[in-house]
Amino acid sequence: MLNLNNIKKIYKKNIETPVFALKDVSISLPQKGLVFIVGKSGSGKTTLLNIIGGIDSPTSGEVVYENEIVSNYSKREMDNYRNEKVGFVFQEYNLLTEYSVGKNIALALELQGLKPTREQVDVFLKKLDLVDATGETLYSRSVKNLSGGQKQRVAIARALIKNPDIILADEPTGALDHETSHDLYKILKDISKDKLVVVVSHDIENATKYGDRIIELSEGQIIKDSVLVETHDDPETITNSGDTNKKKRFRLSNLNAFKVSLSSIKSRPLKYIFSLITAAVATSLFCFSSIASTTDLLTAELKSCYENNVKFAVLKNSSTVHVVTEYEDGTVKKYLDEYETGLTEKQFEILDSQKDNKYLRTTETNYLCENFGANRFAKTLSEEEYNNPYNYLSVHGISRIVEIDKTSGAKDALLVPDERAGDLSRLPQNYSEIAITDYWADMFLRFGYKSKDGVSIQINNADELIGKELDYGLTICGIYETEEDKAFLGKYDKNQRVNLDGFLESYLDGEHIMNYGFVCDGFIENSIPFDVPSQALYKLKGNIYKDKKIIKKITYTYDDTFQGLRSMDYCEYKISAAFTTRYAGFASSYSFYTEPITIRVFVVIGSILCLLSSLILLNSLLTSLNDKKREFGILRALGTSGFGITKIFFFEVLVLSLLNFILSFSACQIACLIINKSFNYCLFNLGVIPFLVLLGVIAFIALLGSALPMILLGRKKPVDIIRDN
Repeated sequence: MLNLNNIKKIYKKNIETPVFALKDVSISLPQKGLVFIVGKSGSGKTTLLNIIGGIDSPTSGEVVYENEIVSNYSKREMDNYRNEKVGFVFQEYNLLTEYSVGKNIALALELQGLKPTREQVDVFLKKLDLVDATGETLYSRSVKNLSGGQKQRVAIARALIKNPDIILADEPTGALDHETSHDLYKILKDISKDKLVVVVSHDIENATKYGDRIIELSEGQIIKDSVLVETHDDPETITNSGDTNKKKRFRLSNLNAFKVSLSSIKSRPLKYIFSLITAAVATSLFCFSSIASTTDLLTAELKSCYENNVKFAVLKNSSTVHVVTEYEDGTVKKYLDEYETGLTEKQFEILDSQKDNKYLRTTETNYLCENFGANRFAKTLSEEEYNNPYNYLSVHGISRIVEIDKTSGAKDALLVPDERAGDLSRLPQNYSEIAITDYWADMFLRFGYKSKDGVSIQINNADELIGKELDYGLTICGIYETEEDKAFLGKYDKNQRVNLDGFLESYLDGEHIMNYGFVCDGFIENSIPFDVPSQALYKLKGNIYKDKKIIKKITYTYDDTFQGLRSMDYCEYKISAAFTTRYAGFASSYSFYTEPITIRVFVVIGSILCLLSSLILLNSLLTSLNDKKREFGILRALGTSGFGITKIFFFEVLVLSLLNFILSFSACQIACLIINKSFNYCLFNLGVIPFLVLLGVIAFIALLGSALPMILLGRKKPVDIIRDN
């Protein structure tokens, strides 16, 4: 159950004279039973007990409990271990004399974040015979009016009420008379029937009388280990069983402390308001600087797509190669190359292997010819028409061709037959056909059609385009609407130069499915007489995690070596990919906010305001301390601990910090919304890191402003506070 393996504890008075408190102590303690650790003063008994209880840690060796290495626990885990698994009974009792018997015992559960009832406490008072002559429990009696034996039993009750697995007692009878000591050992013996009780004592006589096992230490080593009564662990015994709720909750203080803190704030509202406003500005600047510096452009791009009903993104190969060149003369050169191209066949295979992935192969039309599609406009565009934003996408022709594979159709590509073409519209069935979008039908209606013989034809109805030949010998077989928002561009349909602001310019330079043409499956490989890079028109899942995951899936690395005439090249390739949507270039509009110099300015100003707000808060709390000395002194005199009094300040700081958080969070959210709205792009979002930064800065201001008053008050005795007043 509890094993100590090669425990060593060294205290260094100075470098030259280390003190060995424990030397390679190894013991195994059972699940239950009464174990005495005896020895002379300085033999290491208390050190060993403290290590078992997690109060101290060994210099080396392991404490293993329930197959877990306790000595490797984190600080929080060790706190939980002591809180749940161990109950301490000290020689000095360590009872709070200001508290009643019941309050002292209930304290153990309160420290676990629970709210004990009197009924729970009375169970243990009766069990330990802490009752008066009438049979009434001593719940309400002051511990000052108890005998030494009663105080020790209260300490035992305090340890037992949280239902620990292990009871540790350090010289529990040192201050008791002979008869009371026997009574106490009988209680511990009874407890040891269900729990492990470890007692440190000088009393060899009672250890022999009551103990199941005696471990004797001398100069930090076990010199004797005597088993007086065999104890056997019950494998079916469930540890930590009982009614006590083991879930700890962080509890601040009682209602009175909260009321006192509010009265302090109300007494000087203007000073607190000024402190709050200054702190909110400081934390907002810090928060926004962290938002700008941790912005994930891919996440921003995908969120923008989701919010604007963009269903497809182009997956491009965006890879890097690290090259190390070694020449015959020993010279070594390194360089990094980045490039974008089509996806590799391995990447396509990975895409095919993933469930629920839908994509279509695509390539750029400049591999077919320049200005594909626009070459067939009958009209030469005027300067006004050329600069019309609505016409912009068509000026340089259809940008991509997309293969509609055998298992996909118009529905999978989010294509709807254009009603203007009637029943004539269909998807391509061979390599000589192409389907165009309703946007391109609008362009031919606007600018007319020119045959390959140079004959200009006025197009009056969209269905007249069916059968017309475009470049590369492709004949129009269908016209389809897309889910792209033509209505947006329609607002800019003006035959005049329009100021292309950051948003519009980035929008027009992005990827637009309404500017694509659609061909049949296999066209890229079979109809183009040379290899061209293929990419994927990927159907977005609408989920940040799932869509970003596909990038990770199709990323891989490999190495290659090239032997030259006078050198050797070692290449490491990282084959990755990137989503490209209509919002791919939008981040440039935010360059001012994401520039390092801008972020540094935010941080510097925020730091200055942070210190200023901390000083204002410090002044406010010191004033509050001076105004309420008598009240604090009375509270301390009535039994509230120094830590309890500081909770009043903690509540003041908590209220101000909460208001600061609300103001700062709201300010950052509003700033993000305003900037995002002005650029129509979801770049700035209050994510996890900015959220933590916001909390951290608020906590820093609170700590810096409140630490001194809390320390000053915590060190003062009640009489000193009253006397100062």
